[in-house]
Amino acid sequence: MGDDEQRAAPGDPAETFDGDYAYWVGGVYALLGEKKESLTWLRRAAELGNHNYPFFSRDRNYERLRGDEEYESILSGIQQRWERYRRLFGTALVCLLCWLSAAGTCWAQSAPSTPEPPPAATTVPADFHWGHALKQSGVLLVIQNTLRMAQKKTRVHLGGPFWSDYVYSLEGLHGWDDGNPWITNYGGHPVMGGITGFIQVQNDPRGMDLTWDPHNPAYWKSRLKGLGWAAAYSTSYELAPWGEAGIGNVGYDRGTMGYVDLVVTPIAGFGVMLLEDFLDARVIAPFERGRGETTSVRILRVILNPSRSVANLVRFQRPSHRDTR
Repeated sequence: MGDDEQRAAPGDPAETFDGDYAYWVGGVYALLGEKKESLTWLRRAAELGNHNYPFFSRDRNYERLRGDEEYESILSGIQQRWERYRRLFGTALVCLLCWLSAAGTCWAQSAPSTPEPPPAATTVPADFHWGHALKQSGVLLVIQNTLRMAQKKTRVHLGGPFWSDYVYSLEGLHGWDDGNPWITNYGGHPVMGGITGFIQVQNDPRGMDLTWDPHNPAYWKSRLKGLGWAAAYSTSYELAPWGEAGIGNVGYDRGTMGYVDLVVTPIAGFGVMLLEDFLDARVIAPFERGRGETTSVRILRVILNPSRSVANLVRFQRPSHRDTR
């Protein structure tokens, strides 16, 4: 094997811990007609918890292996796991996952063993769900403003003329610090940025099924969109009439509004999203293999992915919910 071939080698399946990577490498080998290598990588993908049967059963990269006894045996095992997920999570979630994986038409009961390839139109992801994203952001805003009402410093400014007090509060934006404790600015606000970033991700069909994959440009594009949404929400929360400047008049008392939240919330929130994606793929997913949707798995998901958990709550899903499994 030449130097170029050695550099291009995908590595040892046993040393790979990314189920998506293993699956795609297997697909490349299948296209090349390398049956043994393809099946080894496919089996490894299944071992790592990648059980997206509706997509696998229609993936043309594995077309050459259709009908092969060993391939069909692996796929049958994956289908059994998928059916177990369907019973656990319900038909609606299964249909959503089928659609997100661009697997074609999904029906509630079962998929045929030799399904037809999906129509070309079903492989095109749907547009961003603006309505849902705005509603979920609105739910988060209501929760935050409700919690702020419990603070005396918020209630004390509610009695004055709204618009003049609001404009005067905006004029109070100055400097970096806003007088809040360190844990609020550099702990709470990054989590808030992560929450709003995941609200964008979970409403984007092009990004909601992407997991931690630093080598995939689509992953970075998706999370940068989340950063943009977090920046827009954070700016609105700080400066809009329905945010802190308008409700409770943060900034009215000079020294209470600075640029720290406008910068830290989206930027550090972006880091929170990446960290939670990494922990979900490298710690949580390996832990839950073979355990199913147990209480310990749900608790670990919430503890290690707090921002994603809150983002799930504002769309009225259980905190431990995952779009990918």
